Amino acid sequence: MRLTVLLCLLCGACGEPETPEPNADPLRRVLIIGLDGTRPDCLTAATTPRLDELLETGAFSLNADSQSQAATQSAPGWMSVLTGVEPGKHGVVTNGEYGDRDSRYKTVVQLFDGAAVAAVHWGQIAWSILGVETLAAWTTGADDFVTDWMVERLASD
Repeated sequence: MRLTVLLCLLCGACGEPETPEPNADPLRRVLIIGLDGTRPDCLTAATTPRLDELLETGAFSLNADSQSQAATQSAPGWMSVLTGVEPGKHGVVTNGEYGDRDSRYKTVVQLFDGAAVAAVHWGQIAWSILGVETLAAWTTGADDFVTDWMVERLASD
C-alpha cells in the first residue's frame, strides 16, 4: 500500500525544555506528517513499521476533523488543520482560491517564523497555504523525492 505524504514539516521550537537532561539537545523539534485522503482503518491495517513507531512515541489523531463548513477539499482542510479555525474565518473554501484568505489566522508554520522546513507533494500547500516566504527551506515533488529530502534534513539538522 502506498501512502501519499502531502505534508511533512520539521519545526524548531523556541527555548529549552523545562528540565533538560544532561547532554540533551536544547532544540526541540516537531515533525508533522499529513496524509491526505487516507482512511484510518486502512492505515492501521497496512504494514507501516516506521509510521507505527512514530505513533507509539508521538501525539497523533486518526480521526481529526479538520473542518465542517466547506466542501471536502484539500485546501480548506489543510488550512483549517494548520490554523485551527474553520473556513468561515480563514477564508479558504476551495482548492486554488486563496484570494479571500484572512491573514490574521496564521498557520502553525508561520508562528515558527522562519524555523520550519517543508517537503510536500502538492505544491499549493507550500506556495499558498504555508507560504514559502515563512520557511527556512522547502521542496515539492513526487513522494519518494520529498521523503528522501526530508530524511536528509532530519539526519543532518
